[in-house]
Amino acid sequence: MPFMVKDPNLKIRLERAQSWLDLTKTADTPEHARFIFYWIAFNSMYGLPPIDPDHLDKERESQFDEIREFLAHVKSMSSFDRKTGTRFLDKAVRNSRRYAQALIEDPFLSREYWEGAKSPPRIESACKQEWELASDELKKGNNDSFLYFAFSRLIVLRNEVIHGSATASPSSKGYPSLQSGVRFLEIMAPAFFDLLETYGDRVPKWPKAPYPRRDHPAHPHP
Repeated sequence: MPFMVKDPNLKIRLERAQSWLDLTKTADTPEHARFIFYWIAFNSMYGLPPIDPDHLDKERESQFDEIREFLAHVKSMSSFDRKTGTRFLDKAVRNSRRYAQALIEDPFLSREYWEGAKSPPRIESACKQEWELASDELKKGNNDSFLYFAFSRLIVLRNEVIHGSATASPSSKGYPSLQSGVRFLEIMAPAFFDLLETYGDRVPKWPKAPYPRRDHPAHPHP
């Protein structure tokens, strides 16, 4: 379907994200594959070029920096989302709350757990405190901590699954964090998509889409 958005970088992000979201609906798709498809759909919306042609001397520090930039756009769009009453984001946050809690409270998805500098009990306590903070902020109508902590955990899960740091299994029952991750993304990724499609043109300027196709204005060889 054609997207009625003006920004060419936003349009190509929506087209790419839609193609991957469609794959998640294929019958009998394993949970690992669904997680990957949802993540790629999300990545299509937030991703930045691996090399910035305007700053060739600077490398991006981490993928989570890109996600934080995207979440800043989400926050901007969510103000219009609330004013018009569509509330795509608020509904998604409410519906994904228990899955986010499972992700945030999971010490094995904490980056600090794998760094090894802190003891597991301290990490487990910190994870619970982060969920309490996110939960308290939600009561005030603020989604920032909820999204920040949830996606900081999903980055670890993404590294485990996509970079071959986990064993595939017939189902996610033996891998509860994967199940929570899939349930969370199947709610949040379409909500982000709806936000971009409906309010994306309210964002002043979308960053260049990575690897633009040949007919795109940003393609390096017109």
